[in-house]
Amino acid sequence: MNKTVNWKEHIGVILDSKNGFDIIECATCRFKHAIPLPTEKELSTYYSEKFYAESSLIVDVRKEDLEWWRMVYAEQYELFERFLPVTRHSILDIGCGLGFFLELGKERGWIPYGIEPSQQASEYAQKLGIEVDNNSFNKETASKLGNFDVVHMHEVLEHISNPVKTLKLCKELIKLGGLLCVITPNDYNPFQQLLKRDQAWWVDPPTHLNYFDTNSLAHLLVASGFEILHKTTTFPMELFLLMGENYIDNVQLGRSCHGKRKELELNLQRGGLSELKQFMYKKLSEQGVGRETIIVAKNSVVGSNPLKYI
Repeated sequence: MNKTVNWKEHIGVILDSKNGFDIIECATCRFKHAIPLPTEKELSTYYSEKFYAESSLIVDVRKEDLEWWRMVYAEQYELFERFLPVTRHSILDIGCGLGFFLELGKERGWIPYGIEPSQQASEYAQKLGIEVDNNSFNKETASKLGNFDVVHMHEVLEHISNPVKTLKLCKELIKLGGLLCVITPNDYNPFQQLLKRDQAWWVDPPTHLNYFDTNSLAHLLVASGFEILHKTTTFPMELFLLMGENYIDNVQLGRSCHGKRKELELNLQRGGLSELKQFMYKKLSEQGVGRETIIVAKNSVVGSNPLKYI
C-alpha cells in the first residue's frame, strides 16, 4: 500500500520519490506536487543565476526550431484574437525566456511585455526589441506591471512553489474579460503510466515541483476565478516510446524524435490541414493524452482568489 504523508497540511499518497523529494497526490491542493517545497527565495536564486547558465544549448535549439515555434505561437495568438475584440491586444508573458513569443506578437500588432528572472535570457529578448523586466514574478514586481488583456505562462506553473498565489496575482493583472493562457506538462498521463517501470522519468524536482493534467489544471483555474474557454494538448511524445524509440536520457535520439514531430506538424500546416491537427489534439486532450496541457481561460469573475494557500 502506498504511504500517505502530511507536510504542512499538504496531505496525500506518495506517488514517486526523487532527489530527496516526494511527489504526492495532494488532497489539499487537488493536484500532484513535490514535498518539501522550496522557498520562493531559493527558486528565485536558481532561475535568475543558474537555469540558462546550465542550459547553454537552449538558444541554439530555439533558433533551430524557430520556424516550428512561430507556427505554434501564431496559433496561440489566433486563439486570443478570436476571444478578444481588436482593440484589446496588450500581453504579458511571465517567464518570457528569449522573447520569441513576444516578438511574433509585436509583429502581429500586439503590445508585448515580458518578465524573466534570467539575466541572460532577458538581455537576449531585449535585443529583439521586447520590453522585459529582468525579475521574478511576485507580489512586489506584479504591483508595478499594470494591467493586460492577456497573461501568458508557458511551462511556468510547474516550476513554482505556490501556484495558487501566482494565479491570484495573474488575476489581479488581467482586465475583466481578459484572458489567461497556461501551458504545463501533462504528467502522469495514460501513456506515461503505461510505460512507467520503477522510476517516473518525467519527475524532476526541484526543477519541476507541480505535476498537472488537464483536469487538475482546469480545476485550479476555475477555483481561482477563471472561466475555461479552450482546452487542448500537444503531440504525445510518448508515442515514440511506445514504438520502441527510447529517447529517455538520449539527447540525440530525443532531438530526432522531436524533429519528426516538427516535420509532421509543419507538413500539416503547409498542406492546409492546421484545423484538422487542432481538432485531433483537442480530442486527445479529452482523453487525457498529449505531452502538454494548454488552457485558455477568461477573467470573468470579480473578486479575490477564493482558494486558501497552505
